[in-house]
Amino acid sequence: MTRSNGVAPPRRPLTVTIVYAVHGLRIRSEIALSAEAVAGDEFDVDLRLGPPAPVPDARPVGGRLTAAVRTGDAYRFVAVDHGSVVTLRVPSVCDFVIGAVPGRVVCHPDPAAEPGLMAILATGLLVSYLLIANGHCVLHASAVEVDGAAVAFLGRSGIGKSTMAALCCAAGARLVTDDVLRLDTDAGVHCVGGSGHLRLRPHASWALDRFATAPATANTADGRVAVMAGPTETPDVPLATIVVLHPSRTASAVAVTAVAGADAFLKVMAHTRVSGWEDGSVRRRLFGAVAEVVDSVTVVEAVVPWGTPCDPSIGASLLELVARRP
Repeated sequence: MTRSNGVAPPRRPLTVTIVYAVHGLRIRSEIALSAEAVAGDEFDVDLRLGPPAPVPDARPVGGRLTAAVRTGDAYRFVAVDHGSVVTLRVPSVCDFVIGAVPGRVVCHPDPAAEPGLMAILATGLLVSYLLIANGHCVLHASAVEVDGAAVAFLGRSGIGKSTMAALCCAAGARLVTDDVLRLDTDAGVHCVGGSGHLRLRPHASWALDRFATAPATANTADGRVAVMAGPTETPDVPLATIVVLHPSRTASAVAVTAVAGADAFLKVMAHTRVSGWEDGSVRRRLFGAVAEVVDSVTVVEAVVPWGTPCDPSIGASLLELVARRP
């Protein structure tokens, strides 16, 4: 087909659609994701790549605000329900338009955005938003498996969750997930799915030197180092302990203190993978899911000596102290 001036119209680049397993969901995606590709045509989420469009640092027009997080005056993300669709916006990166057709998500990238950022957001923010909005418990945590049970490291961005998981893997643990931890509470508390790699910030790359055999690495679109640590071979690993990390520049040794009841609930609730929920029904379901987790899993706070680099033995020390607790 050509225009009246005889010039062929620009064509959308050819895309390849692959089904990936991401935190218990099967995502059929036109965006290449850093996740396990799986066989079969069945899927839970159909992720399409839509036309590029500028993505401003502003709430999408109209609709009802469902969730938002700001840093200063700027949105980190904002979600608005328009009735038939929800727009999940990450300024200067992309809009994920969710809905219309159940399970359908269309990603509209900002023309100036790094393409790889959409894949990172799809397996992190987008999947977490979809899961939490549908009543699942998803924590901002990294987790490792030791002797068939998982230990999760909980904390805000940049606090050292991935670094601690890397040190534990270097000490013999197996990776369950990084950054996004989905939990199932149907029969005990189990980790659902996971990620096959850790994403370390550049200043934490010293942790790679602690592995007896250097793991494979790759640079990511957000300036981190993807580390292919040994994944767990245990399906749906039961979660034994949640560790709320407190890195310290002055502590001389790892110290672990148990927390329980309302204190444990508040600490875990403060670290769900998507925060800033304005939707009351979502908040209520999330409260209930977190309460079930806290009722069944040991929660501890850990003060950890921290520096750049830090003592390479702290991963093993922390796991040993956690294992000693009843």
